[in-house]
Amino acid sequence: MTKKKSKSIEELLEEAIVPHNEQPYEVPNSWVWIPLKYIVNFYSGSAFPKKYQGNHGLTYSFYKVGNLKYVDKKYFLNKSDNTVDDEIIKQTKAKLVPKSAIVFAKIGEAIKLNRRGLLPNDSCIDNNLMAIKNKEDIVEIMFLFFWTLKTDFYQYTQASAIPSIRKSTMEKIYFPLPPMNEQKRIANKVDRLLNKIDKAKDLIEEAKETFELRRAALLDKAFKGELTRKWREKNPEVESAELLVKTIHENKSLKRNIYQERSHELPRGWIYTRMGEVVDINPPKKKLNEISDEYNCSFLPMTSVDGEYGTIENIEERPYSKVKKGYKFILEDDVIFARITPCMENGKSAIVKGLKNGFGFGSTEFHILRTNNYINNKFIHYFIHSKTFRNKAKAVMTGAVGQQRVSKDFLENYIIALPPLKEQEEIVRMLDVILDKEYKVNNIIDLKEKCDLIKHSILSKAFKGELGTNDPTEGSAIELLKEALEEKGD
Repeated sequence: MTKKKSKSIEELLEEAIVPHNEQPYEVPNSWVWIPLKYIVNFYSGSAFPKKYQGNHGLTYSFYKVGNLKYVDKKYFLNKSDNTVDDEIIKQTKAKLVPKSAIVFAKIGEAIKLNRRGLLPNDSCIDNNLMAIKNKEDIVEIMFLFFWTLKTDFYQYTQASAIPSIRKSTMEKIYFPLPPMNEQKRIANKVDRLLNKIDKAKDLIEEAKETFELRRAALLDKAFKGELTRKWREKNPEVESAELLVKTIHENKSLKRNIYQERSHELPRGWIYTRMGEVVDINPPKKKLNEISDEYNCSFLPMTSVDGEYGTIENIEERPYSKVKKGYKFILEDDVIFARITPCMENGKSAIVKGLKNGFGFGSTEFHILRTNNYINNKFIHYFIHSKTFRNKAKAVMTGAVGQQRVSKDFLENYIIALPPLKEQEEIVRMLDVILDKEYKVNNIIDLKEKCDLIKHSILSKAFKGELGTNDPTEGSAIELLKEALEEKGD
């Protein structure tokens, strides 16, 4: 039998190197584009029957897709709910994947998450995962790892009901290969830069947490009268809230009630009252003049309310015929409060502004709070938007899981510490000034998405040779590839 003639190194190089007209983008002259199969070994996962799951303390970790969420600062997987030994490996016909292999999801929507992790030790992976390990003589592991962070593997999935990645597809992905020393310089620089970004994100998260705590503490002081203590000392002649409530009750023909239950000592001039006695909760629809069914009314869906800032972002318009029945009627300056989970917990409440002709309609999942000449609507909004109020509302929600709601009865019977109107206005003024400054700071620190964009930009530049790591005096990556191909030929 005639022995097959081996290919020359020139022929092997020609097969390996991607032609210039097929290269995805320009890279430095010392780099080469080659298919991924030349620089990595592939490892598939194994089935993992339930009877072998749940063991701890055995020889090898067995990783599943959910474990990709847990990586340490060096990108190694640091949580496994299952371990196996040699006997289990034998029984399940599982394969060991070597230490430092890069693991990623290969089936389902988990691919979209683009999670990657390095194996801390020889381990097993389940059949929803795939792993690649660098061929050490040609590519540096962290350079390869950062390339996988940059690359969205979902674009290589098969078009089917359940997306999946095939080894045969992965093998053909083009990879930009620099000389070995430059790979190391790039990996070190990317590692330093990404660590700085991660630290920045941690600081941003910490700052946001302290912002929430500061806001909660500020609102708590406001509704206990601590924020306006000095103002009261300078304005002793202000009419008390008791007279204010009396006037509201007389106008409503309500029996006057003075509530003695107290969570704290009230400041001078304040009074405890039920919210429903000073604010109309879900008032009846106001009689409107003759309106054409084709008339476009303002409409507020739940998505129009920003929970963090308590503002309305977008007001829709819908034909009157579509909204006149089955929706909440809203007037300009009403306060709206989301009654359903998770919108209520997320702070979806606002003062309504900008309604066409001063009226409109909104989601049935809003409670409507309508104030009067004696109650400042912004004071009420600050109160119901506070974390303290929302936590108390959450504790009494009723209904099925995922569809729990705050009742109208809760709002009507909620005991509120009410200050005089002049002091309500002063509290609102002070909160506006202080929180405006806080929100500006919060906007500055709200950079997590920008951090992710910067990270993507760094990775993109790294694999184009644009991080200032290129040394033109170094040899070409072709020499690396040539050595690897020669060794393979041997």
